Amino acid sequence: MYNLAAPLFWYKFIFLAEIVIAEILIAYRMRRKKHFVRRFFLALLCLIVLTFALPVPFYNAVYSSFLFLIIFLFTLIALKFCLDEPWGNVVYCGFFSYNQQHISYQLYALFCLLFELDANSNIYGNIMNGLNQLQILLFVTPHIIIYLIGWALLNFRTYLKGSYGFYLHNIKILILSIIIISINVTLHAFVVYNLPFDTASFIYSIIIFYNLFSCALALILMLFIVGREELENEFKFIDNLWRKHKQIYELSKENVDFINMKCHDIRHRLRNVRKKEVIDESELEEIEQAIGIYDGLIKTGNEVLDVIISEENAYCNKNGIKMLCNIDGKQLNFMKPADIYSIFQNGIHNAIDAVLKIEEKDRRIIRVNIKRIQSLISVHMENYFEDNEKIEFKDGLPVSLSKDKNYHGFGMRSIKKSVEKYNGNIEVTVRDNIFSLDMLIPLCDKNTGGG
Repeated sequence: MYNLAAPLFWYKFIFLAEIVIAEILIAYRMRRKKHFVRRFFLALLCLIVLTFALPVPFYNAVYSSFLFLIIFLFTLIALKFCLDEPWGNVVYCGFFSYNQQHISYQLYALFCLLFELDANSNIYGNIMNGLNQLQILLFVTPHIIIYLIGWALLNFRTYLKGSYGFYLHNIKILILSIIIISINVTLHAFVVYNLPFDTASFIYSIIIFYNLFSCALALILMLFIVGREELENEFKFIDNLWRKHKQIYELSKENVDFINMKCHDIRHRLRNVRKKEVIDESELEEIEQAIGIYDGLIKTGNEVLDVIISEENAYCNKNGIKMLCNIDGKQLNFMKPADIYSIFQNGIHNAIDAVLKIEEKDRRIIRVNIKRIQSLISVHMENYFEDNEKIEFKDGLPVSLSKDKNYHGFGMRSIKKSVEKYNGNIEVTVRDNIFSLDMLIPLCDKNTGGG
């Protein structure tokens, strides 16, 4: 059971190292729990102890598959212990790593076949035969290459997606990938233990290529198809959000046009007032209200911004909020109205939600600045927030404290997507109870996103 001369007994630790290294390359940018370093070393120590404790009473395909599966499940528990991620992310990370490990081993077996070396007896046997330098090189090289390729592909997916999340919405694809990998691992174990020693090399080659093809298919399913589905779902949601904003914008524009028409009548009312020796108090109040409404209208140089700022400013006046604006709106005329509305309606709406919670009225202030800096448009929004309010970040964006997390979460992501359409970038900072949202957007008449 604990035959220290058996290569399979020691290969347990090599397999553990293969899986852990692959998982680290995937999980190093995922959210970590508190005291991560302590958790990591404690988990690593437990994995080594548990791997050592696993006996090897049998040398057959069933127990060999069971042995590696148990070690792999231990690594999933260790990942969950260290990472602040849902199980979907952990399972994705684990099986993606297992897939890489199996591809690497199959390439090693193929290389050994080409060099007429025995890839299996020195690992799965019960007698230690020793490895020569060439065999060690053939074992290490595929792992380095495949792991680096997997790391590069995941980073490419991160670039396309704009975030580093791995959550799988399509459980069917995850299950299919797990089944493919599990069948490959089990099939390989049966090949090692049950095929006759004198089986022709081309039979081994066919089995190896089948394993490689199946693992590559599983990797594509887990990497590209699922990633594409996530992107499509997000863009559909954001597109629906933009459509909703567009409808609101059209209704708001009608309201503002109506107010403008009413305010235009002030001039005629004043002429009538001049003809009277005594001014009716109610008429004065009506004029004062109309003037107040007109004062609330802000001309920015951009029709969309006029609607947004005027409407939100009117709401702020009613709720004791000061909105301080320094806006050169004409600089944004190259952007689509839906994008402008998505960015500023979400940004200002979030700021209003924050300052409404503040009891001190002198801190109920929102600042919106838009200006041109050479070939860039600088957008700065800031507001105070409550002293006891904690703001957490994920992927550089604040995590909403609203009960409706999907809407508000996608609101901030919608701002980011809209800015990135014009090759811009967004930065959110929190300091001294001031929440700041900064955007830099290249000024270009023929911008790719601006159409």
